[in-house]
Amino acid sequence: MNAYVAKAVNKDLSHRGRSGAGGFAQRRSRLFVRFRAAKLDRALSAGASPYSSPELALRAEALRSPRTLRALRDALEALLTPRSEGRLPGSRISPARDRVNAARDELAELARRLRPGQPVEARGIARVRELLSDGGGPLFWSGSDEDVGAAVREAIAALGPSPDQPRGETR
Repeated sequence: MNAYVAKAVNKDLSHRGRSGAGGFAQRRSRLFVRFRAAKLDRALSAGASPYSSPELALRAEALRSPRTLRALRDALEALLTPRSEGRLPGSRISPARDRVNAARDELAELARRLRPGQPVEARGIARVRELLSDGGGPLFWSGSDEDVGAAVREAIAALGPSPDQPRGETR
């Protein structure tokens, strides 16, 4: 847990005293954040600072976890696998194959950016989650006016600068 998150959570939960109730309160706070994940993800994706509230800080920490990054990367790689004509794991609908094929290079770059050890920002991870879970979004709905390539490029940009990218250069 980074220093800010620890401080914010401890401050938020300090009124409960130093007894065993603090551990319960922290678990309860994490559970609350988990149930509100979609709402918190939308706020982060829209540009809310992860440091603006303890809930957003906890959610940002969860989004940056290796487990979350691995799951998102695996889902993106599954999209790019030719035999993956069906649904993504956990998805009820199939992606629009023509849209996936049109944005193949951008999706591969996005998956690459989610490798372990890559610095990523919570805002970008929240955008990736939205892209992969919005059944009415450009990745799943062929009738969407939104360009899937542009949406993926926005998610890549929101992840922050790539360590491979020279300073001052933008994509």
